[in-house]
Amino acid sequence: MRTDSRTNSNQPATPRLRPCKLLLQHVFERQLRICLDLLIEYREGRRKEDFDSYIKENPAAQVVGMDTVEGPRTERRCLPSLLFLNCTLQLAFLGESNSNATTTHVWRQLGSRLTTDEVKRLFPVVLADNGTEFSKPEEIEENEYGEILTSVFFCHPLASWEKGDCENNHAMIRRILPKGSSFSNLTQEKVDLMMNHINSHPRPQYNGKTPYEMFVFFHGRHLAEKLGLKGIDRNDVTLKPCLLK
Repeated sequence: MRTDSRTNSNQPATPRLRPCKLLLQHVFERQLRICLDLLIEYREGRRKEDFDSYIKENPAAQVVGMDTVEGPRTERRCLPSLLFLNCTLQLAFLGESNSNATTTHVWRQLGSRLTTDEVKRLFPVVLADNGTEFSKPEEIEENEYGEILTSVFFCHPLASWEKGDCENNHAMIRRILPKGSSFSNLTQEKVDLMMNHINSHPRPQYNGKTPYEMFVFFHGRHLAEKLGLKGIDRNDVTLKPCLLK
């Protein structure tokens, strides 16, 4: 019996949508984004179009993507993250809940490690998705004394890919913490260890350099140390669950 080499009986057939259904789906998603965009008041002046205009006027501005890695549904813990888009280095913090309070705490932690000028230099522009944990942007933009430190903007609704490599880096986190893994035994020390290994993984877009090396090139070793960043020998980098055992 002949078998068509182009098919694999072990793989389920991929459903295909007719062109008209694809068009309707595209139109529906676009209209949904527009409606959500108009309904969220705190995004006023901070929408993706505002971000694009800001970057056009300030092309040298460094952009940091802000996102959250959620734990299993049975737990409240999460990992708020910040990704430097110019070098794909990512910071992660252990949060007790996916909330505005956790997001504010992260920025207060950064303020305790860095001077005001250093925060302004490292985080001049922040691009977030539309998670409810980011729904009080003024608490990110201002320190406890009301001084403006950064400018927060939001991706289009349902368009988290606009934050650059955030999702790709989260895939690396999921190699170490597979989806469904408990966060109950995590500590900030373990999170820092995980991120140091991820940030020491060579990237082809940097000709084999690592995000850690690129960050040090742009910002210096002193700031890297203040953020708790450490380079791991590339031969010792581990992106498996055993790293945190």
